[in-house]
Amino acid sequence: MGETPADTAREIAALRAEADRLLGVLDVRVQRSLEAPKRLAAHPALAPILGAVAVLTVLLLWYRSWRRAVRKRRLAAERRQAELVAERLGLPREALVPREARPPVEPAAEEPGLVQRTLAAVVASAVLAGVDLLARRLSELQSSRIHRAPPEAPRPALAPPPQPEPPPAIAKPEGAKV
Repeated sequence: MGETPADTAREIAALRAEADRLLGVLDVRVQRSLEAPKRLAAHPALAPILGAVAVLTVLLLWYRSWRRAVRKRRLAAERRQAELVAERLGLPREALVPREARPPVEPAAEEPGLVQRTLAAVVASAVLAGVDLLARRLSELQSSRIHRAPPEAPRPALAPPPQPEPPPAIAKPEGAKV
């Protein structure tokens, strides 16, 4: 509240102007978010393609992770077996361990760093969020089609149907015989 009524009126006007500006920005954002289903509805063949791409991306990310885990388990088993054989022969533990099964001294160039793993996690999250959003929009679209009221047919009038008019009578000439 201002010290004078004029100060208070100016503050209220400024708050209203700011609220109007923010409502305008929100309205633009809402309109943009509402355009996506319209675009999707305009191109119905796009939805299955986007869904297939999203599913394929998730499956490829899972397969890569699974393949890395299997490789690590296999190398760990080879290392344990080589260490046991070396111990039985009286050799140092690392003597018979294959080079690829040895723990790296420095991080390998193939292994992604923290930034790359973080970016991969962000991309995977974005893809899953997109798939979720797409599924929700398609569900809303499908449910709106299912629950839409059927179009109303024009109701027939309750008045009796019109009777056909009799054909006009043909006038006979005066001297004609019938």
